[in-house]
Amino acid sequence: MINMNKKLFKEFDSVSAKAWKQKIQSELKGKDYNELITQTAENIAVKPFYHQEDLPEQTTTQPDRDWLIAEQIDLESNKLNPELILKAVDKGTQALVFKTENLLSSDIIEWINKVADKGACIFIQIDAGKDVLDKLIDQLAHIKNIKMAADPIYYLCKKGFYPDKNKQVNQAVEVQVKNQGILFVNADLYHNAGADAIQEIAYSAGHLNEYLNFLDEHNQLSSVKEVRVKVALGSRYFIEIAKLKALRLLIQSLVHEYDIAPKIHIQSTNAHRNKTIYDYNLNMIRSTAESMAGILGAADEIINLPYDYLFHYPNEFGQRIARNQLLMLREESHFDKVKNPTEGSYFIEKTTNQLAEEALVLFKSIEKSGGFLKQLREGKIQQKIKEKAQKEQDNFDQNKITLVGINNYIDDEAYVKDQLDFYPFPKARHEQTQIKPIVAKRLSESIEKEWLKKEDQKSQA
Repeated sequence: MINMNKKLFKEFDSVSAKAWKQKIQSELKGKDYNELITQTAENIAVKPFYHQEDLPEQTTTQPDRDWLIAEQIDLESNKLNPELILKAVDKGTQALVFKTENLLSSDIIEWINKVADKGACIFIQIDAGKDVLDKLIDQLAHIKNIKMAADPIYYLCKKGFYPDKNKQVNQAVEVQVKNQGILFVNADLYHNAGADAIQEIAYSAGHLNEYLNFLDEHNQLSSVKEVRVKVALGSRYFIEIAKLKALRLLIQSLVHEYDIAPKIHIQSTNAHRNKTIYDYNLNMIRSTAESMAGILGAADEIINLPYDYLFHYPNEFGQRIARNQLLMLREESHFDKVKNPTEGSYFIEKTTNQLAEEALVLFKSIEKSGGFLKQLREGKIQQKIKEKAQKEQDNFDQNKITLVGINNYIDDEAYVKDQLDFYPFPKARHEQTQIKPIVAKRLSESIEKEWLKKEDQKSQA
């Protein structure tokens, strides 16, 4: 029998980062070590190895609570299926994010109440102004454990004007904080428009700071009980993990400056930017990796969108697969068993620290220049995102970035035209706006449009 008190192995001598680097250099046989260092889109250097010496003085910690399997439902959809949503809760969905721009019918309110009775967490994302917010709060006041919030700055960014084309941003925030205690920042647009991770973090903080500034001026900060931030996650797995951790750090630091301590609730959702309509089954793999990054990055709710949402109406198969992806991560891969699995990871901790520091510098620069809204009105935020997006698009067009099935490893026999339930590309808008909107665009759109034309030509031949 082995004596467990006896050391089976002698302790290894510690090796410094310098010694490791020297060893690598010797193995390169004259090649330059620096050629192994790559740069992220954020101009962060990624080294070929990381060492304990790379750890920041204080590593990040994650909230001691479980993540929730969430499903996002558009209440405006003409294919809304309430029974399917009720069934989803029975099959594992723990949180529902409902999106609406209008008041709700009595039928919808009735089944939302049924969903609440089943114990699901409900959040209503209101993409509208103060008048709709006021009335929705009254409509749903009788339903327990339901939260709702509007984000007028998101509406402004996306559409170019405030809800109802007025400037009720402050009144809407005042109403929801008074009634719900929630500040909501919908930051997914920044990623989907092409912003890099540093921009996403800094713009989310600047976005939130506009609300905090207003509430501070009106002595209402004490009413803020929860800050909820929605973030899109893309294909860069480790960067997305670090992005979420850095975002939480910056938000925590920001609310601390206002001497408040609200709960910080982060929703992660899949990016649109890297999704495709051709070889669309691969979207399942992309979204699984994004959900894993959300879990490891300590998101509180993981929204996993159906693999075919770009061109199919909501359907039972797509929603079931999306839900089961998360159930498999929880029940089969046990992603719910370890509270902080990335703590102490040299690369992730270092990258988190770098993203947080650079985002803080950008955030301070925005505030010094008059704040996030001022830079939106001047078009500076839009221009900075556009520059990053164009650089990423150029890299994609030059095959420096791969989307499998689109610009590499292509299925020449792929056909999708007959499967489209609706037009999968944004349509040009010509309405008058108060600011230039931030426009989301997928990397593969130009290629997909060309392939659809070829399908037309073949069908007409």
